Amino acid sequence: MPAVNEITELTFRGFSAQIRIGDRPLTIYKPHYDEDTKTASGWIASEPGKEYLVCWKKIEVTEYAANG
Repeated sequence: MPAVNEITELTFRGFSAQIRIGDRPLTIYKPHYDEDTKTASGWIASEPGKEYLVCWKKIEVTEYAANG
């Protein structure tokens, strides 16, 4: 299990994302959120030979207006 203050999920603009090996969420280091580019990023430690899962979910409904 991650330590209490470790970040294991990025949440940004109504979505959340997590990287897992099996049932274990990986710690996300140096999370960064950028409203200008509408991106969230961070890095995880690799584990050679291990398969990983990218888990994401929409956590809120957000409406964006577009003009054309």
